[in-house]
Amino acid sequence: MTQFFRHLLSTDFMPHSVCLRLPGLIALHAVSDSLIALAYFLIPVSIIQIVHRRRDLVFPWIFLLFGLFILSCGTTHLLSVWTLWHPVYRLDALVKAVTAISSLLTAVLLIRLSPRVITLPSAADLRTTNDRLQAEIVGHRQAEQEVRELNAHLKRSVAERDAAIASLNSYLQRQGAALLHSERDVQFIMDLLPALVAYIDKNGYYRRVNRVYQDWFGRPPQDIQGRHISELLGSEYVDRIQPYLASVLSCKAVSFDAEVRYPAGTRTVNITYTPDCDSDGVVRGLAALTTDITDRKLAERQLQRHADLLDQAMEPLLVWELGGSIEYWNRAAEELYGYSASEAVGRISHELLQTSHSLTLREFEAVLEREGQWAGELIHSTRGGRQIVVESHHRLVVEPNGRKLILESNRDVTERKQNESALRRLNETLESRVQERTRQLTEANQELEAFSYSVSHDLRAPLRSVDGFGRMLLRDYPGRVLDQRGIHYIERMSAATVRMGQLIEDLLNLSQISRTLLRREHINLSLIAGEVVAELSSSHQRPIGRVMIQEHVQAFADPRLMRILLENLLGNAWKFTGKASAPEIEFGCSLSGKESVYFVRDTGVGFDMAHVDQLFAPFHRLHSAQEFEGTGIGLAIVQRIAHRHGGRVWGEGKLGSGATFFFTLGSTDNGDQ
Repeated sequence: MTQFFRHLLSTDFMPHSVCLRLPGLIALHAVSDSLIALAYFLIPVSIIQIVHRRRDLVFPWIFLLFGLFILSCGTTHLLSVWTLWHPVYRLDALVKAVTAISSLLTAVLLIRLSPRVITLPSAADLRTTNDRLQAEIVGHRQAEQEVRELNAHLKRSVAERDAAIASLNSYLQRQGAALLHSERDVQFIMDLLPALVAYIDKNGYYRRVNRVYQDWFGRPPQDIQGRHISELLGSEYVDRIQPYLASVLSCKAVSFDAEVRYPAGTRTVNITYTPDCDSDGVVRGLAALTTDITDRKLAERQLQRHADLLDQAMEPLLVWELGGSIEYWNRAAEELYGYSASEAVGRISHELLQTSHSLTLREFEAVLEREGQWAGELIHSTRGGRQIVVESHHRLVVEPNGRKLILESNRDVTERKQNESALRRLNETLESRVQERTRQLTEANQELEAFSYSVSHDLRAPLRSVDGFGRMLLRDYPGRVLDQRGIHYIERMSAATVRMGQLIEDLLNLSQISRTLLRREHINLSLIAGEVVAELSSSHQRPIGRVMIQEHVQAFADPRLMRILLENLLGNAWKFTGKASAPEIEFGCSLSGKESVYFVRDTGVGFDMAHVDQLFAPFHRLHSAQEFEGTGIGLAIVQRIAHRHGGRVWGEGKLGSGATFFFTLGSTDNGDQ
């Protein structure tokens, strides 16, 4: 093996050219292998450029490996040319071995990769996407009109050129070889063409030109024929086109764009060189077709400038064909929706953005066709799934060929809509707070009125009693020992002070309920009611009668305030059933829609519904203190507790048939029977 590499470049063999002998055959081998090697070397360069520029390729390594394989193949052909005269067969064999290894490795990996490659988009899909990416961008009205006019002009020019070329080709095919030998007919056809047409020999001299040369160079065709192309176009131009001329001399047609300085000025032209080769592949000359594309290039630059301007717009802009897919998607749209232009172009706009609208897509397009434009708010979804509200403007644009495009611009107003919604909710909350504060002020005023009434009436009565009996003691028993009547005076004075103390305590309890912090929790009202009934039964000598408590009555409320509420309602029920022949008290809950309604029902003395409005006023009593003891503050406390929970309380009754008091605990109540 060491000896093999030591003689790797040795030429101790006979070159291939000795075996081939024929110079033409040797040249054919050399030229063919050289061209194949050139093509093989150019392909990896293109592959590397593709991989370098397309960072998003799914399998870049297979491209690079395939490029290595093609490069190896090109090297083998290059060595085939070299070994025609230099028999370095060891190097040739080594290169072929490397080529074989890279070929086998590429084949194996390609076989393993083929199932995944099959799932990739087809070439037709990629071509379609690529074509759509290069679609013309609809700009401002004036720019659109200019572009359409330029495009129409270019189309006419191209159509004229294509028609002329088609006419020439048709004519040439019909006339055949006889037409080629008829200089008059050839010149006639060449003069018909609007482009520069010339026949140039292999040395670069004009042999025939058409009349358009006279328009461009200001010289008659006879003055141009026989001159070298460098005399008309300059040596600098000839140096620039040498690679193309070399390809033509290899019997390969070429076409390229170039800027050429003519007497009338510099023009951008498309040049096509078609070689004239004999049956042996020897080039006799070439046909040169030069077409002025200055206007087309100007239009393309204008289109690109318009596209760049649209791409710099602050608002998302997209163009889609009516009844079709997206054709343009600017940078602002990429930033707002999260889809790149390559991902969006070719998709249906309403499907990609999951547009929410009161109209269907077909109805929406019908409105655009009828009205020509539309403006309003739409709901779109971004790539991340976030819904946004956009202020959208659509305009219908009809191209000269009848194709209908929609220019759509969107502005994200999600934050503004959220702020408006928050402001609306704030206003509603403020209104609710104002109503609540008004209700609280009303209740406070009512309490003040009740307090004023209590001070002026209920609290004065015990004070008058104390004052009256005190004066009677001073008058009837000056310096005397009290007898039974005097003691009665003292007892009446004591009872009055006790009553006044009870009134003051009830007032304090009522005011504390308004100031106490509400602490809601899940509680069992049935257990609390049972405890209250047990306390009533143990603290009074009279039997309480039949008590029915519904099981598992749940509520979400302040447990301490609920105990006070039930103590007052159940205490009243116990008090007012004291004279009933068959006293009964019931506590339970029922559903009214989605609201839990709690109740305490008794078979006591009841009340007249005509006075129901006075039930919950502080210190207002429907029965005298001689009939039933109390201060008249209990139901006011019940009402205050219900209001603190956002609920309400009401009563129903009939004289002699008992009463039922109902209460709710607001929207957060989740009581369960």
